[in-house]
Amino acid sequence: MTLIYQNAIGINMTIYTTFDLTGYSAVSMKIRKPGGTLLTKTPTVSALTTGVLTYETISGDLDEVGDYTVEVLLTYPDGDYIKSELDNFTVYTPLI
Repeated sequence: MTLIYQNAIGINMTIYTTFDLTGYSAVSMKIRKPGGTLLTKTPTVSALTTGVLTYETISGDLDEVGDYTVEVLLTYPDGDYIKSELDNFTVYTPLI
């Protein structure tokens, strides 16, 4: 497993859902930082029918050390939505 360090930019996150994403009007992901701040990001759909998403971190995404939580939100055209299970990852302090 690759360790993720504070302030890392360009970390490629791959999210494997169990959903066929055909027919959804929007796909977003929520990232809760250790301090409680909630980010809303738009991942790229990499595989529509098998539900694979990707997201590349940018400046400010991983600026806190600690445990992060990720959740995917799939929205139907009528506004109804479905949420994924929560997933977690840890961001570590760099040695230098």
